[in-house]
Amino acid sequence: MDYFNCSINYISNTKMNITISALLVLMSITTVFLVIYLEKKFKVMHNNLNYKEDLINSLYSNVDDVFVVYDNINHLFEYISPNFEKVIGISDSELKKNMLVLFDFALPEVKNDFISMLSEKPSSKYVEMEFEYDHPVLKQKKWLVVRIYPVYKNNVICKYIASILEITRKYQANAEVRKALSESQKANEAKKEFLSHMSHELKTPINAIIGMTQIAMNSPEDKGKIEDCLEKINYSSRNLLFLINNILDSAKNDNDTIVLIKEPFSLKKTIAEYSSLMTSQMEMKHINYKLILQTMEQDYLIGDSLRITQILGNCLSNAIKFTTSGGNIVLEISELVHNESDGVYQFRISDTGKGMSQEYLQHIYEPFVQEDSSISSLYGGSGLGMSIVKQLIDLMGGTIQVESRLGEGTTVTIIIPLDIAMEDSEKSLKGCPENPVVSKSIPNISAYDFSSLRILVVEDNEINLEITTEYLRNIKVQVETATNGCDAIQLFKNSCPGYYDAILMDVRMPGMSGYEVSKHIRSLAHADAEHITIIAMSADNYVNQESCVLNSMNYHVSKPIEVADFYSILSSVYSKKCMEL
Repeated sequence: MDYFNCSINYISNTKMNITISALLVLMSITTVFLVIYLEKKFKVMHNNLNYKEDLINSLYSNVDDVFVVYDNINHLFEYISPNFEKVIGISDSELKKNMLVLFDFALPEVKNDFISMLSEKPSSKYVEMEFEYDHPVLKQKKWLVVRIYPVYKNNVICKYIASILEITRKYQANAEVRKALSESQKANEAKKEFLSHMSHELKTPINAIIGMTQIAMNSPEDKGKIEDCLEKINYSSRNLLFLINNILDSAKNDNDTIVLIKEPFSLKKTIAEYSSLMTSQMEMKHINYKLILQTMEQDYLIGDSLRITQILGNCLSNAIKFTTSGGNIVLEISELVHNESDGVYQFRISDTGKGMSQEYLQHIYEPFVQEDSSISSLYGGSGLGMSIVKQLIDLMGGTIQVESRLGEGTTVTIIIPLDIAMEDSEKSLKGCPENPVVSKSIPNISAYDFSSLRILVVEDNEINLEITTEYLRNIKVQVETATNGCDAIQLFKNSCPGYYDAILMDVRMPGMSGYEVSKHIRSLAHADAEHITIIAMSADNYVNQESCVLNSMNYHVSKPIEVADFYSILSSVYSKKCMEL
């Protein structure tokens, strides 16, 4: 029995040991498998972390955003994005040595402001600063924005996350927008001021014209008063025209559409005629005026005489404007040098007026600019004159120099190169003996007798037709009229050869323009179609001699008609007829 019990116990112990061993083996196998699984899992996680880190680093390497994480407890950098050196131009090691090294390349006050901002009582809000940065590698000016985000743990800042972004393009774009806005505001202010000046400048002569006309109409029996009114109306209307031409020329300058005419002219005669116009203005202000024409071996030149007088007119107008009663103005013209083909001529205008400051002289050629706001109210003017003068002189290949001192007057010296006219041009300038040249200011009508001329006037405006017809009949021209292009073509087509000596053609007309009518006339099977003189008339400031020639016309007369110029052109027509006879 005892033996049997012992056997039983032995067997039970043996089974228990086997069970325990089996369990130990199973646990060992499970542990191995678990370790293998965990190792694989850790490896996957590690790979994922590496992948994500590589992905983040790759992303940062291709953008301009720089990120830095700083451990505020252990005082070390946990993370510096790999594009730090590329964007900032400073290595990681330099940053780790000196966390404020970034600000060594900015203005000193930037660094001080940044330290001050971080030293303030911590808050949950981030700190932001924009500043100009001298890139140490590229040697260029950059703009950076630095944002510092505090990370809290148990109400203590444990970390700082810094974001650094280059905003140079954005800053430049904003700067351009601010500049454009500023320029737009300045342009609006200049426009407002210009319109204010123009309303005064335009209405002043208009008021004189309307007022003097009314006075003359109210005094039909007072011949002296009527003559005085007419003289003042003439003076005011010329001032108005001068101002309008300046405004229109300013627009031409902006569009680069000014075209210089090259035609023969006498410099002495041109200056003498224009000087007589200015004399009356100076006499009204009791200014002493002197014209000095130095000896010139070459007087007959080729150039744009109208633009030369416009240049002198603007300069003389300024001299008159700023010279008080009893002052002096001198216009001196001299020939500096010449040869067979060209010469250089100097025009000097001196006055004893109020003068200009040295600061203003630097801006004298800028349009709409006057020395101060009181100039327009005290002296008038648009501020366009010298801008136009400079651009015209540049077109002519000349130079201009202005010398002035406050209270001591002004001297303007202009030098213009001009071609010499040929001998046959000199003869044509002298004209026929029967038709002497007269002053532009007071045409001597009795000196003209063009009774042998017959001219067709084509003009759609009734008042302009009456004015032109009267100008022609005053010098005994036989006049026929047409109020549109179709009638003009028909009249010329039905005329006998040699019946008309010239056609005065308005450029802008309803239906067919003067250009179209002229081209049509040239194409007719008429004996005079190719060689009849066609004179263009236009108030359009963009119509000039060159555009008229390109459209089958011979001459151009600008409206309002300058009578002396008009009669001078008719003298050429008369001379042509004389030679044909």
